[in-house]
Amino acid sequence: MAKLIKRMQKKVERIVKEIAQEYHLPEFVVKAIVESQFQCAREATKQGKTGDPETFLNVRLRHLGLLVAKPGKVKKLHNLKLNKLETNEEDSDTMNNTNGN
Repeated sequence: MAKLIKRMQKKVERIVKEIAQEYHLPEFVVKAIVESQFQCAREATKQGKTGDPETFLNVRLRHLGLLVAKPGKVKKLHNLKLNKLETNEEDSDTMNNTNGN
């Protein structure tokens, strides 16, 4: 998986350089344009409230598709997060009790 990501990054960097040369723009400007849609998607998904599927926005990424927060998945992730928090609290309580004795 790491090799695939590294390969994709190199491919994106090459494309950014080609576009920058073709349109006589600095590479950082082209890179900012490419990355802006992902930053927008991240901000839109952060606006959703954990456990409330109605608050999550659907985001369309041009050429990639639509990111949809399905109610069942949102609830499942919320429950997993709650279980993890409860487990961490129990573990810390157990450690506090053993250290206190």
